[in-house]
Amino acid sequence: MKVYDYSQIRQLRHRYGVRTAIYVLTLLCWACVCTAAVLLLKDLLWLSITLCGVLTFLYAAGSAVFWQVSQKRLKRYFCFLENVRTGDVKKRLVTYKGQAGQKEKFGLLFNCYNVTDANGGDGTLYAEHTVSVALTEGKTYLVECAGEMLTQYEEYAN
Repeated sequence: MKVYDYSQIRQLRHRYGVRTAIYVLTLLCWACVCTAAVLLLKDLLWLSITLCGVLTFLYAAGSAVFWQVSQKRLKRYFCFLENVRTGDVKKRLVTYKGQAGQKEKFGLLFNCYNVTDANGGDGTLYAEHTVSVALTEGKTYLVECAGEMLTQYEEYAN
């Protein structure tokens, strides 16, 4: 069973581009509003400067929230998917021992899965927290991993 849907990469990249274009349009609108405020209130210079200052502060605060919350997470996720898709993929035979909570890596949150490989070595596999991974404790799986990132798994039958 595949863990990630790689067809999402294109959609996420498109959504990122659209959001960036909207951001640029709001920047142009902000510049027009500030220019209009100065031109319309040229007799009241202090009022126009104050109005432009307030608008600039609000725009800067909104921009910081937009880029830190929305765009940064979106870009990290589609870059992560692209790296997993094109990474060095290896197959391993592992026995699932249980979930070990969550861990933040690459700016994203991952579920951790404790496993024991065929040679008896303990390890941890990671899957992004928004994807569902249905592993059963004690069962053996043939997993496909890009590094430590779980990309595909299937139950192994002897």
